[in-house]
Amino acid sequence: YTATNNMVMFVVLNSTALKVFPSTIAAVRQNNGAANPLDFVAASLVASFVSVATGIILTKMLGGKKYE
Repeated sequence: YTATNNMVMFVVLNSTALKVFPSTIAAVRQNNGAANPLDFVAASLVASFVSVATGIILTKMLGGKKYE
């Protein structure tokens, strides 16, 4: 069996999951006494967006290729 383009896109989107608010990391930082436990949120959102965008772009670029 082979995976369809839609199946591959589904796996990519689930693997790169866009994280809106990383509450677990904020809680761990707060419990460890961070002065500002939410100062990483902007970087986290950017990294999350870049990973999702990269996954979508690569899936679209490689989706039509046939490999032997």
